[in-house]
Amino acid sequence: DETTLVGTDLLDFIDEDSSVQGMAERLLEEGVIRERKLRLKRAGADALTIAVSLVLARDNDGRPLYCDGLITDVSRQQKTVEERENLIVELQTSLMFLNQPIKNAPGDFISCDLNTTIQNAAKMMRDAGKSGILVHSEAGKMIGIITDLVLRERVVAEQVPGATPVYQLMSSPLISIDDSAMIFEALLLLQERGIKHLVVKDSNGDVKSVISNEELLDMHRYSSTFMIEQIRKADSVQEIIDSHHRLPRIVKALNDSGAHAANITRVITTISDTVLQKLIELAKEEIGEPPVPFAFISVGSEGRGEQTLVTDQDNAIIFEDVADVDREAVHLYFNRFGIKICTWLDMVGYDFCAGNVMAMNPQWCQPIARWQDYFSGWITDSSPEALVEVSIFFDFRCLYGDTRLTELLRSHIREKAEKQKAFLVQMAENTLLFRVPVDFFGKLAVESGGDYPNTFNIKHVMAQIVGFARVYAIYYALESTNTLNRLDNLLEKEVLNKSSHSEIVEAYNYLMQLRFRHQVKRIDDGDTPDNHVNANELTPMEKDVLEKIFGQINQLRKRLSLVGHNEIYF
Repeated sequence: DETTLVGTDLLDFIDEDSSVQGMAERLLEEGVIRERKLRLKRAGADALTIAVSLVLARDNDGRPLYCDGLITDVSRQQKTVEERENLIVELQTSLMFLNQPIKNAPGDFISCDLNTTIQNAAKMMRDAGKSGILVHSEAGKMIGIITDLVLRERVVAEQVPGATPVYQLMSSPLISIDDSAMIFEALLLLQERGIKHLVVKDSNGDVKSVISNEELLDMHRYSSTFMIEQIRKADSVQEIIDSHHRLPRIVKALNDSGAHAANITRVITTISDTVLQKLIELAKEEIGEPPVPFAFISVGSEGRGEQTLVTDQDNAIIFEDVADVDREAVHLYFNRFGIKICTWLDMVGYDFCAGNVMAMNPQWCQPIARWQDYFSGWITDSSPEALVEVSIFFDFRCLYGDTRLTELLRSHIREKAEKQKAFLVQMAENTLLFRVPVDFFGKLAVESGGDYPNTFNIKHVMAQIVGFARVYAIYYALESTNTLNRLDNLLEKEVLNKSSHSEIVEAYNYLMQLRFRHQVKRIDDGDTPDNHVNANELTPMEKDVLEKIFGQINQLRKRLSLVGHNEIYF
């Protein structure tokens, strides 16, 4: 009732994970806040998501008097949006496999000659783990098939002698499909003919594989939901490794089917988060519960939720400050903990960081006070060149543990950055160290030699959009670390107008789509995926689009070069 709310502060109800930083400043500056989403704590229940709209009333002298506003419960709408986005990704994942050529489906075959006994054929099927075996003539032509259904309904049920030659029981002629047909066409053919096995032939009429209906229907194993569920249920690191190896195929199929880049990165990020969380649970079972609260954080692309197929580890551990008497034991535990987690991540497929930015490095496995010292030093004393190495830490995200520690660190960063805004000049200069791959005439320029001739580094191009969003996010104390979310926030704050926002978001998404396509092609060619896009992979139209995008990025660079002058005054 009303009496219980008298004298209370709205902030008392805000969940620790929600950001209220900057609300008062923005209200004082602009006089209005529109539909700011926050989470409200509820005892014994899930947090509520609310939308807060406020208008500041002032007296005749312009002094603030009170706020008038509206609080709306948008929990259901928020949940619906999240469920819809997840459903879209799952539908895309499912549809993409159904629309792949049947030759992409895993499968092979075994065969025997027509005089092989049914008993020996059954043994061959058992040893190969197959539910069917092709029968070939003396000339080597495939003429029929024996399946487990025949073995059950004819041999066992009718007590056909095991010495019976397979040609007397085989199904013939073979029903086949061209390997260029889509998977959904194969499923329809199986259903129409009432059969369980289908022979796949190439354009020359040669048999390439035998696909069963069970194998095709089991393609859902390559959906992100199934993969995530398998990881969560894993009892060992090896089971996680076995599940995770399907990730490149999921990404390839999503990309081939035209899935939005944001959906692909969401799938990759969700899977990597799930892997890390499961490994932490396994580590705790093996070496015991942590002695004090901690937060395992990711930084860089993983912290931004922008991983691709070329992403190494960038992570760290923050733990609670402890008394001197306990310091050695606590450090020893978390160092051991970090080594185990990072080693397991490498085994799963997340390579060790070349720069050693990992929780297994004692430098990045420290109590909260040391982390606050780190950021204080970076903000007050670093050069642009030094910030190249540590800028990724400003994109940290808590993946597991006590979010109170990461909130303390964010508050510390906001406080220090507010007092040392010249640091943003260095952060901007750091971003400007990357170059746009165009020549004097604005045409695409590529490397002429070195290890990657005739290419440009698409990661370095995108880093300039990422860096622009990061600088302004720090200045405006934005909570989100994701680049697209940061750009949306900057549109809301009118730092970007609608036209500029639309152009840079489209540019970012196009570059990310191109990046995925290049990495998938590398995998298809049997090479290691990288970020060096070869100009020969691009059509003239794609080059034109890139040159336009590079022109837009140059406009962002101009704004960054003015930070501290005409942009972001201080």
